[in-house]
Amino acid sequence: MKLLKDVEKIFKKKYLPFVMPDENFKNIYKYVEEFPEEKAKFVHTKNDKYFIQKYKENITVGYYGFDTNSYTPENWADILDSLLELCIQNDPKFEIHQIKLKFGAIRFYVVSKVIEDIYEIEKFISTKFYSPYLIY
Repeated sequence: MKLLKDVEKIFKKKYLPFVMPDENFKNIYKYVEEFPEEKAKFVHTKNDKYFIQKYKENITVGYYGFDTNSYTPENWADILDSLLELCIQNDPKFEIHQIKLKFGAIRFYVVSKVIEDIYEIEKFISTKFYSPYLIY
């Protein structure tokens, strides 16, 4: 079974790029350091704790699970949630090893014996979920 086309549809419906509130700052971390009162605007409810709780049955023992950073955009978390639901719906034994933010991109390390194009999906996700403003 192939799901890349379905993944692309999810992105078309929901994806928005990360927008810096002030482009004079190198990254969101420097911005929030300068304006701590703004932090709440960038911390979303679908955080690592949310994902770990929701997908605990699919996180493989011995792996981290989630480390997506609290400053990733809310719509990215919504898309990630939809993607994981799609994968698990099509492969109930879908394994989550690690989904994390690294070098400004979401890295999607998962295993599926049913989803034939899972590596293409991983690559697609890391190119779509990228912002230089999320590099620490």
